[in-house]
Amino acid sequence: MLGSDPAGPAELDAEVYDALIDAGASSSDTVYVADSTLRFEPPTGPSTVPSFRAALDALPAGLLAKLAEVSATRRAMRPLALRRPMRLFSEHAARRPRDATTVDDRRLPRAGDRIVALSPVARSADGQHALVYYEASCGPRCSSASLAWLARETSGRWKVRRTVLFWIT
Repeated sequence: MLGSDPAGPAELDAEVYDALIDAGASSSDTVYVADSTLRFEPPTGPSTVPSFRAALDALPAGLLAKLAEVSATRRAMRPLALRRPMRLFSEHAARRPRDATTVDDRRLPRAGDRIVALSPVARSADGQHALVYYEASCGPRCSSASLAWLARETSGRWKVRRTVLFWIT
């Protein structure tokens, strides 16, 4: 169920999403984005992989909980002013098989293009750190989910500091 949020993600979040996309979340000229935000649920209990737990513990204090809070309700994703052209896709459309020989509509992703689903952006109290959970899919056996920690540089631009891989197929 989608929540009602007339504004959608804040336009300021476009800067964070741009930095994430530029760092490799999407390699296409056009960014194909799921039409609703993702929910993030932090892992609970001790991790069986110490390096995974250490990676989560190294994130800025409180950002995991903040991300869970801001992403608790799925919201409709609105078009954002990204540096690359952006197209929104429903979950149903994203799961359709994509084959370069059958896709003749240039608005649809081609085989190998990634569709990215994004959580809302969680920001630190001082506005210098951000956390985004995202899933990227380029086909039925080509997908992953990661958490990205971004920090604002002195120039004002956002830069990915660390990614934590949750799963991959």
